[in-house]
Amino acid sequence: FKTFVSDLPYGRAAKTGGRAPIETLEEFLECVAPLVSKGVYACIGVAGLNLDEGFFLEKGFKMTGKYMVKEHKSLVREIIVLRRV
Repeated sequence: FKTFVSDLPYGRAAKTGGRAPIETLEEFLECVAPLVSKGVYACIGVAGLNLDEGFFLEKGFKMTGKYMVKEHKSLVREIIVLRRV
């Protein structure tokens, strides 16, 4: 892949199989990491988890941008830009 984009389920309207949003994100990154070359960018939408760069570095990605988007009164979406390292 040269780039990838994903909007992961938040665990509200979309079903997550009983997993917390953080677990879904961890599994997703672990599955994707071996498929992408170093330097590849990713853009991921997640529930407002407010994760730091260390979380992503442990999974093989560097956070290059983070944007908060308020969808409505009870949902804040984090748009995170990552680069494979």
